[in-house]
Amino acid sequence: ETKMKSKFQKAIDDAQIELKKVQEEVERLKNERLRAVDNVVALQQQQQNASKQHSVEGKTSDYGELSFWDSRYSRKESESRSDLYEWYLDYADIRELLEKDILAFDSKKFSVILVAGCGNSELCEDLFRDGYKIIHGMDYSGTIISQMEERAATLNMQRIRYFQADMRRMEHIES
Repeated sequence: ETKMKSKFQKAIDDAQIELKKVQEEVERLKNERLRAVDNVVALQQQQQNASKQHSVEGKTSDYGELSFWDSRYSRKESESRSDLYEWYLDYADIRELLEKDILAFDSKKFSVILVAGCGNSELCEDLFRDGYKIIHGMDYSGTIISQMEERAATLNMQRIRYFQADMRRMEHIES
């Protein structure tokens, strides 16, 4: 009878250990989900802020016009504004998410990354600094592409390839 009780007690102890592991995993997943929700909320807030800022500069209906973007990137910006602009989040804010998705398929050395609508964002440069080797920055505006190519050369990041294209019509781009 004592052996039977000790067997049951061991089974109960083992089950409690497993239950604790499952509870810890559930808690970890909840926290991960909360972080993801926080990231989405932050991204939405930044998009709203960017939309408000850019709606002053032009109607959102102008965003599809090449002349709007060339004009935006060619005019002298106010001195209080940086030459670089992140439309969404800084790389540090999205790095973990990107790595999870990108590295699931390939290594940093061989991953081919396209930053569509790169504008004057530092994302291509940040990816390069972080060890990614094959990075393409694409934007509708040839004006900003020229500026970003010059910047990449100045920073000794010529391996980043910038090119002009309309992301709504990419049939000529090889995958």
